Amino acid sequence: MLNDQIASRAFAITPSDTAYISASGLYVGGGGDLVVEPEKGGGTVTIVATDGLLLPLRVVRVLEATTATDIIGFGA
Repeated sequence: MLNDQIASRAFAITPSDTAYISASGLYVGGGGDLVVEPEKGGGTVTIVATDGLLLPLRVVRVLEATTATDIIGFGA
């Protein structure tokens, strides 16, 4: 998705404070707070997500504080 890449896989994400994921983008089906840890660090980021949000951000965690639902990760 970034750098003109097209995702070749999609996977459901269950928010977890310990599970490591490698996603180059996220889709949020149900709006709410999306609390993520970006790939390049810098701590956590909270995004107020709307229904149907497509987020082109590489993340390694979607944290349990997330209230958004139906989260799908994309990867190469």
